[in-house]
Amino acid sequence: MKVLVLGAGQLARMMSLAGAPLNIEVFAYDITTGNVVHPLTQQVMLKGLNTAITYADVITAEFEHVPHDILAVCAQSKKFLPTTEAIKAGGDRRLEKALLDQAGVRNARYATVHSRADLDAAITDIGLPMVLKSALGGYDGKGQWRLKHTDEVEGIWAEMADFMNQTDNQAIVPKSSSRLIGKCR
Repeated sequence: MKVLVLGAGQLARMMSLAGAPLNIEVFAYDITTGNVVHPLTQQVMLKGLNTAITYADVITAEFEHVPHDILAVCAQSKKFLPTTEAIKAGGDRRLEKALLDQAGVRNARYATVHSRADLDAAITDIGLPMVLKSALGGYDGKGQWRLKHTDEVEGIWAEMADFMNQTDNQAIVPKSSSRLIGKCR
């Protein structure tokens, strides 16, 4: 079996090591460089994503921030698992929250914030303390802010704007709709 992993990081390396004794060949598409590489050596193995898709028996993603155009190309092959919708939901907190709501899964109260007025309304509706999270791009504590008191709002709002302006993948979503808030537990 031949597995194409979208992403050439730690998970692709672990899949390669675990798959080798099972005669599973793993190769990785490095989203940053556009190269198809061996996960352990990072040596180029195949020419281009389309060649890799043809060669693969199955395609999966290493992380949730795969560009949507790459997901679409892979999905057309009918070899991509899980679904592109699952990957997109994992990379966008708004989609993730909506999916959980739709499935009836209990969730922290939240609001999507488009403006400072929306933030003020969320504070009134949800209350403090709260954790504010970017809808896209936050990881390992980045793109997250803990708001405990109303006197912190101005500073945190400014930090959030700076984060959104510095994060490349935020261009997928207008800055005005890229903040998500959830109530702390």
